[in-house]
Amino acid sequence: MRRSVGIFILCQALILGSLVYSVRWLLVLLVDTGASDAIKSFEIPGVNSTNDHDIGTQRIPKIIHQTWKNETIPEIWREPQQTCLDLHTPANGYEYKLWTDASSRDFIAREYTWFLDTFDKYAYNIQRADAIRYFILLHYGGIYIDLDDGCARSLDPLLTYGAFVRKTRPTGISNDIMGAVPGHPFFRAAVEQLKPMRRSWHMPYLTVMASTGPLFLSLVWLWYKRQPYADAERDVVRILWADEYMGKPWSFFLHYQGSSWHDGDSGLFFWMKRHWVALFVLGWVIGLSAIAGLWLLSQRLQQQRRLRRRRLSSTNPTSQAYDAEASAFFTSDRDGRGSYEKLDTASSSSTAAPPSSSGSHSPTTGSAVAAFRDYFTHRPDDYQHLKAVESGEMLSRRHTPSGLLHTTSTHPPARSPSPSPAAIINAGAHMLWQPVARAAAFARSSLDRQRL
Repeated sequence: MRRSVGIFILCQALILGSLVYSVRWLLVLLVDTGASDAIKSFEIPGVNSTNDHDIGTQRIPKIIHQTWKNETIPEIWREPQQTCLDLHTPANGYEYKLWTDASSRDFIAREYTWFLDTFDKYAYNIQRADAIRYFILLHYGGIYIDLDDGCARSLDPLLTYGAFVRKTRPTGISNDIMGAVPGHPFFRAAVEQLKPMRRSWHMPYLTVMASTGPLFLSLVWLWYKRQPYADAERDVVRILWADEYMGKPWSFFLHYQGSSWHDGDSGLFFWMKRHWVALFVLGWVIGLSAIAGLWLLSQRLQQQRRLRRRRLSSTNPTSQAYDAEASAFFTSDRDGRGSYEKLDTASSSSTAAPPSSSGSHSPTTGSAVAAFRDYFTHRPDDYQHLKAVESGEMLSRRHTPSGLLHTTSTHPPARSPSPSPAAIINAGAHMLWQPVARAAAFARSSLDRQRL
């Protein structure tokens, strides 16, 4: 393999490796389903069960949190809101908190002053709505429910866990339904990462998702679940899967029309979400095609450089002597001593003739070139071999047999075919054998002198 090709492949591997490393957590998110922490169906008591032993010990406070910009809930969300209020009344020990934009900012300014500047600088109001739900669960505990989610049954069984979130498709977790005890380390980690993750991605949907939304929370979850737990039963985050979320007789929630914060760019991302496998394959095809195109371009540029070197060497009168030396070496192992006679004659003719004043080849040098051409006309295998050596750039400039392939004509030389792998390997073997042969010849001559 040529050194340039090896360098090219190494550079491509480094670029690909850096890209994979930068998105490593997203790749892990594709395969980590959270099945080991899922809330199983057999853990959930029946809908009408009143047995405290079946329900378990309560850990999460009986507080339901929801957010909206003011006290007036839109008509389309009053029904889902009412379903939760009807099932979780003060008589059952539940407290309901509706957090508005004003009360959310007052809470941050009062309890988490260090975050107020970041809270105010969010570009989109939904980012503040996302951030406040992490803070209130960390501070008060309870259950957060989006306004477009209604309650299908009592949430008492979910109060027995230290924390829970909802699984979303195709990967990751969502932040529309969450619950936790006060001070849970998972939501503490989420709060601590809000500042470092506040950045603009130049698209509203992507900016919200990555800075405060479900993608942000999913990445925090991946990191958190790989940390040691102080209290495994309390600190683990349980995952509410699709069947327990909605659509089954034992499901906890109902889903209504929502996602009012989505802008026009969300349609593109939803389409990408539905066709992510095809896009993944297409991305690899485009990437590999680009690499192949760059490699072919580099090969074309190398061929052009070789052609320029050949044109220059064809006007150099000393190149003929170098050609004779290289040719004699490469043909000696193939044809034995008989090939040296013709090559030595051509070499002596080439080196004996001085260059003319005009810089062109002398008649003697031209005769040497003609002798070489005559030799290789009857030795096509050696001719192809030397062309492969030159194409592979396996010789130094001194041993490049360019004179054998060119005349003094102004016409450019014919384009040499790409060398076969066998020719490259053969040329490499000859190149490695050359210093060994010279050392052996030197040792033989030294022994001969000692005998004399």
